[in-house]
Amino acid sequence: MRIFLRLPLLCIALSILTVSCHSSSDNDTAHAADTPSSPLASANNTTASHNPKEMPPGTSKWQTTLFQKALVKDTLSFVNDQYSKVLIKVTSLLDSGGNIRINQLIMPNSLTDGPFGREMAYPLDQKGVYRIIVGESQMQGDVFEGDYQISIELVK
Repeated sequence: MRIFLRLPLLCIALSILTVSCHSSSDNDTAHAADTPSSPLASANNTTASHNPKEMPPGTSKWQTTLFQKALVKDTLSFVNDQYSKVLIKVTSLLDSGGNIRINQLIMPNSLTDGPFGREMAYPLDQKGVYRIIVGESQMQGDVFEGDYQISIELVK
């Protein structure tokens, strides 16, 4: 009879321990990945609640440094309300260079284009929110994990 009482208590204790350990590591990792570490990115942030993966409104040039987790794609965004072209450059901050590129550009009407390389110039035919997907090249095969810098310039 005692064994039957101890088994559910042990299962509950292990479940609580597993959930609490898993939740705190996810939150710490997500916070570290979303924190801009470049002085230029901090200077461009207009409010304390600004998402570091969104180009601040009213800005035509923006640069930020982010941490890329292996096999995870980052999505960044910018709003086009008056520009005709975007210039985007992704640079790995690792000595080895790293396998990172601009995978896709998603237009305001949800059409997509890509893949691209580390640099691109693209005409902006629509007004609205554009999304940039940054990640590893599937063709190259090597995973990338580390810091990278992205710069976005909107041209009239």
